Amino acid sequence: MPLMLRASRLTAITVLYATAAAADAPEPSPSVYLEAFNETCRGSFPDFDAIAKAAVARGWIERAVPSVAMIGNRPMMLPHVFSKGGMMLVLTQGNSGAFTAGCQVTGTAGTRLTGRDIAATVGPGLNAGAADPGPGDYKKDDFTVWNLGKGITVQAGVSVYRGKARSVSLAILQAASADVGPINAPPAKSSNDISMVAIGLPFAPEAPTPVGSSHPLFHDVTIGEIQGLPATVKSSALNFIAAAKRSSINAAMSETFRQMNLLAPAPAAGRKRLVVSWLGDKTPFHIGTGNTTSVTLHYRLERVDNGQTLFDREITTSAHGGGVDASMRDNGIVRAAIAANFASAANCLDHAAFGTAPADCALTPQYSVSVVRTGG
Repeated sequence: MPLMLRASRLTAITVLYATAAAADAPEPSPSVYLEAFNETCRGSFPDFDAIAKAAVARGWIERAVPSVAMIGNRPMMLPHVFSKGGMMLVLTQGNSGAFTAGCQVTGTAGTRLTGRDIAATVGPGLNAGAADPGPGDYKKDDFTVWNLGKGITVQAGVSVYRGKARSVSLAILQAASADVGPINAPPAKSSNDISMVAIGLPFAPEAPTPVGSSHPLFHDVTIGEIQGLPATVKSSALNFIAAAKRSSINAAMSETFRQMNLLAPAPAAGRKRLVVSWLGDKTPFHIGTGNTTSVTLHYRLERVDNGQTLFDREITTSAHGGGVDASMRDNGIVRAAIAANFASAANCLDHAAFGTAPADCALTPQYSVSVVRTGG
């Protein structure tokens, strides 16, 4: 049975503390809720301080609320409540009950959409894997639930308060009994099954989240092929099996920036050009079942019209993984390190557009990979 936050009860609290202007605002589209959810809750959960900081930076206004409120018959701490454009953002911590932490973006206006309408719209942008559909009852809470592992679930759909008030809601929750350790990626069948696109996976100190339409780089970056990239990338000269082909790596880079909403859609040309150079990968020889690899690329963002350099960084990222077949294991973690590098660059560009890029762009994956041999 998936963990479910009684969103209808939480909606009553969010509406109670919404301003009249927020409550009367036209309902945003589901894509706007998704953007708000990804840029706040999904990016740093369960780090409430980081979520609150990101919310303020994105224009959310914090509201004064009691420190404790009752949701059903359970006391819940409300560390932060924010409003923006007809939406409420609520962070909760449970003193008892099924979950210990939750972050929810919900509407303050009614909706005629069904839970499945909303899930179908926002599902692809959640990058959360397989889903458990909601009941489909128009008069009751109707949430589709995605299980991210380690007691973490994401839900999206409609919360219904007293059978009448229907609001769009997206939430991420942590079970009270959950292991608070890092969320592991599902075991892969082979090294080639490990994706080189990591948007949606957990990182430290934060996870990349797709930028919104008001972002300076939204759909405005043109990317060519990676310079200096060999025809195939291997974990070592002794490994006769390639970790990835040049075409696959270039495709993964483009897909990463597309998912971040930075890539200019074809055939439109962006006003910024990202020039990427391959500087190599390093995987130490290791006989055991685990190993770590690092990958280094150089990124330079320039204006197309005059060649002015806007961003210039060398980024080295690492990934760890396991597997008894050393060749397959090492190829798998090379792919994971490449994915982390692309994600780090996209996240750093997001911040650089506002002059807040960190000194070190590299993100640390909060997951590991496991490679097993399949077949005979």
